[in-house]
Amino acid sequence: GGLTHDEGVALATPMVAQGQLPLLQRWIGEGRLRPSEQLADVLCDAERGGPAAALPMYREAGVDEKATLCLVETGDLEALREE
Repeated sequence: GGLTHDEGVALATPMVAQGQLPLLQRWIGEGRLRPSEQLADVLCDAERGGPAAALPMYREAGVDEKATLCLVETGDLEALREE
């Protein structure tokens, strides 16, 4: 089974700091971590690819304002126009 919300955020924070974003993304895809605004916030702070990684999680969590900010940060103007 997956981790609780708090466990997922607590695990993700040091992993992002250590550059483990690809592993976290795999775990999210496998359902080991549950999408949430807080987890997306942690992903968004990753030095490389953070906003792109956080974008689908913000969308799934229904946090449209932060999803839009991720689009701006990634420079995806086409997707931004569709919002």
